[in-house]
Amino acid sequence: MFSLLVGIALADLPVHCTHAEVLGEWEFHRGSAGSHKHQLKCSKAPQRFDDRHVQYGLGEPNFKPVDSVKVLLKEPNIAVLQGAKPVTGTWTMIYDEGFEVTLGEQKYFAYSYFKRGEHCEDSTACDKARSVCHKTHPGWFHNKNNPDSASWGCYHASKVVSDSEMEHDHVLQDTTDLLQRSYQPEKDFVEHLNGHPKVRFKAKVYSQFQGKSMHDLHQMGGGRVWQLPSAIAAVEESEDDDISDLPKEMDWRNVDGQNYVGPVVNQGACGSCYAVAVTDMLRSRIQIKTKNRVKPELSAQETLSCNQYGQGCKGGFPFLVGKYAQDFGVVKYADKPYVGQTGVSCNKKAKPEVRTASYGYVGGYYGACNAKKMMKEVHKNGPIVVGFNTEAGLWHYESGLYESTEYLLETQEADHPSSSWGVFKKGARMHNHWEKTTHAVVVVGWGENDEDGKFWHVKNSWGPEWGDKGYFKIPRGTDHCAFESMAVHAEPVLGGAQYFEELSEQSENLEDIKA
Repeated sequence: MFSLLVGIALADLPVHCTHAEVLGEWEFHRGSAGSHKHQLKCSKAPQRFDDRHVQYGLGEPNFKPVDSVKVLLKEPNIAVLQGAKPVTGTWTMIYDEGFEVTLGEQKYFAYSYFKRGEHCEDSTACDKARSVCHKTHPGWFHNKNNPDSASWGCYHASKVVSDSEMEHDHVLQDTTDLLQRSYQPEKDFVEHLNGHPKVRFKAKVYSQFQGKSMHDLHQMGGGRVWQLPSAIAAVEESEDDDISDLPKEMDWRNVDGQNYVGPVVNQGACGSCYAVAVTDMLRSRIQIKTKNRVKPELSAQETLSCNQYGQGCKGGFPFLVGKYAQDFGVVKYADKPYVGQTGVSCNKKAKPEVRTASYGYVGGYYGACNAKKMMKEVHKNGPIVVGFNTEAGLWHYESGLYESTEYLLETQEADHPSSSWGVFKKGARMHNHWEKTTHAVVVVGWGENDEDGKFWHVKNSWGPEWGDKGYFKIPRGTDHCAFESMAVHAEPVLGGAQYFEELSEQSENLEDIKA
């Protein structure tokens, strides 16, 4: 049953727009700036971010544009604000669901537009969703140096030259019946794995999964309501990716006898891996910065309940949790203990315990990641969060080197033209701008031995009873299961309000000096 459902569980937004489709000239239609962040409601839709039936809080604009600017998005991550005095900045895709642009003193983020598929406008049982990649839903912009300032506004964007080929339908597979069934121990499958000569990990049947619905289990691993193939094209290293000075093995659970990693948690039947993983990473990095003097317990639940950049228990992206932590902050666990359910209210009185001074994809933008860059980031700053593509074997992993078992199963990806994968060449370097990923985990280090070769040490969020005390190993350097396609880093600061005030003052003083 796992093999039937992998990749088709309810998850994040029903939209698929690639880097290649987003490249080009855009017009940003901006509402009035000057609001505080808590005063904004950019869409007319109800603000229920984990409810598919209300478009996850994304709807028609709740503001009137007062101006518009033209922005050119170029390869690989160059943004240009056009005008008499062009301003050059940067941009990145957020997986296949939206993009963030930084230009001058402003930072912009919006999700790509989606709607019901063709011939579905009046149907309550529509089985299609339509990606509209030449426009966005209403999004947010604000001063990049001080998200606490009264600099916020709403905007939406549209391509200057739209193209009908940038609209495409996806079939939503109805798995209601399968998802409502209870998990039955797959003993035959486990025996098959343990007896297969090519499988390098030990599998087992987990008693804690018995009696749970397939919906609950697949919320744990993420997925989509339609199938898309994963593009397989590793990013080639550049001359800057020299790791000759890095150790052969590293593990933040034991650096000079110190453990800088918090305990393994169980996310339960909630698609919260993205929020749990980022709060874990932030905690570890604070411990590293303070040499274990500070071990903050952070609330993933508050991030799920309040984060307008995510979809609560229906999924989200580590990059956007890093952004939320910068813009709004992460509160203490005690202020909002983890529940792992939808419909949990925010604690509006809670004050941020941690903010992020910066966040982003390893490599600088989505599509530029590789194993060597990940190693350098882990070694220098601490654990990172990685998205990868789960499949049936992971739920049964006990120990050893985990490898995908899809080639042992009779499954087949849905047809999807390779031209839309968003892969392009620039010089001698290959940039892969989309690979299918469904689950977020924390990389705490790496290792190497004769039996397993090169591998990552990975912290999961399925409880300490799963796997090797909550951890697993996966091959390193081969982008196995898209594991090296979208690593995320974030630099935490305790508290944070003063940090952004000082950063803003420094920026203003620099502008005065230039003037």
